[in-house]
Amino acid sequence: MAASPGPEVAQVVAPPDRVSLGHAVNALYTSHDPTTRSAADEWLQSFLRSDIAWPLSIQLLSNATDLTSLEALFCARALHVLLRKSVVKPRATQASHAVLVEDDWVNMRSALLALAWNFSVKGVLPNGGVNGGANGGANGGMNSANANCTNEAPPRTVLTQVSLAISVLACKMVSWSADGIVTDLITHFTGIGENGDRINAPTSAKEIVSRWMEGNTPNDPDQHLRLDTDQHAFGEHLLATAGEQCLISILAVLPESCHSKELSIHPARRAEVGEGLKKAATPIVFPTLDLLAAKAFEGSNGGGFHDTAPKEHHARASTLNACAAW
Repeated sequence: MAASPGPEVAQVVAPPDRVSLGHAVNALYTSHDPTTRSAADEWLQSFLRSDIAWPLSIQLLSNATDLTSLEALFCARALHVLLRKSVVKPRATQASHAVLVEDDWVNMRSALLALAWNFSVKGVLPNGGVNGGANGGANGGMNSANANCTNEAPPRTVLTQVSLAISVLACKMVSWSADGIVTDLITHFTGIGENGDRINAPTSAKEIVSRWMEGNTPNDPDQHLRLDTDQHAFGEHLLATAGEQCLISILAVLPESCHSKELSIHPARRAEVGEGLKKAATPIVFPTLDLLAAKAFEGSNGGGFHDTAPKEHHARASTLNACAAW
């Protein structure tokens, strides 16, 4: 069992749970006592080496009923670190490595892609997702009461960590064709159905948008007609923007992840992925980023339902960063 994280942290339970993890994270980043911070760090390092680290981190990020942004950032970072040390082999040759079977890789990819959608949606909601049902939970935004704390991360920072985890998984997942990584990501985050819906957006992301819409219904009766007319279109605009931001965020870190010395990966797989990315750059990545950049610089906010200028500024900057990464 992991050691106690310190005097300001609740007693450790076995296995670690939401409460003990939250206390440890809070102690590490907010305590002014060096001894408490050191003990919390030791406890969290022990947590990362435990079998519960994977499922608990994913569970908390997926069902963030009362998860603070700081806790969300730690869990997302934990998934990135754990994936960097994961291996595709019959058994681990180093104590720090974790062996994942094929089903683990598939399930992890599905979970991470859904998480990316969720946190991206929270990041593109007008006004930070406040004043509506987007607050508090997997079906809403981050804890709004804590969203303005200087020691906590906004959803887009959590999205960056999730994107790093996805990029590492893409590099290591042998069954994911190196030549298809980029096209698969583009299809997943920009795919449109017959009705113009984002067909790959998870139900959880759609619920976040729906709850925000419900919480931001105009009080003025004269505005209800416009709401009925524009609500679906604006909701789809938010999902589309969120999907595009997911794609941009992942493309911005994918090349560097492939070549990172900190990534534990077989040399042959690294070379294979590197070659796949190189072949996709000119015919696929650059045209896609050009289109997204043009859209960002047009300054369209989906019909003016809400002022999204700050979000558009971020979209422009992130698109340029992604271009530079290639």
